[in-house]
Amino acid sequence: LPDYFASHIHANHRYILDYYLPQKLGRPPTNNEIEGYLNAWAEIERDLPTYKPVFSHIDYHAENLMWIPTEDGLKRCGILDFQGAMTGHPAYDLANLLEDARCDVPDDIRQKILSQYDEDFLAWYRVLATQFHCRVIGQFIKLAHEKNAPAFLTHIPRLEKYIESALKQPQLEPLQKFLKQVNLFTL
Repeated sequence: LPDYFASHIHANHRYILDYYLPQKLGRPPTNNEIEGYLNAWAEIERDLPTYKPVFSHIDYHAENLMWIPTEDGLKRCGILDFQGAMTGHPAYDLANLLEDARCDVPDDIRQKILSQYDEDFLAWYRVLATQFHCRVIGQFIKLAHEKNAPAFLTHIPRLEKYIESALKQPQLEPLQKFLKQVNLFTL
């Protein structure tokens, strides 16, 4: 399987600049802004703990789960749309599920699930979830325009909320400073 960090999925977390920034600020990103954004992420990723790569579905959300009533236990949950699977940190799929771009997961449920994990896992969770949101916020704008599908834009406020909340975490300070500097988020 391909590695998450060598994939288009990881590279496309810059969609926030490519599609969201132009919509919000009315101009394309400058080369210096692109470099500053990528440098902020490089600084954040550099401080992450090591991990053993595992299977990552990559598109793991409620719409790709299927109830199988004829099965028992965990086999009752069927998983669809796994052709884009990669190797990566186990927090990626959990972040996709708990911070779904298309629907709200109650905060108390998210917190209860996350309380079961250690500090290293949670550090990865926050980074991967935020990269996911930075990719998808731009991807939804791109799809809305390219496919004339404005329904994608209804999810932008949810993604903005996820990003704003994440930027309060000290480990994301380089990103927070950058996004504040370019006037995308004003925390």
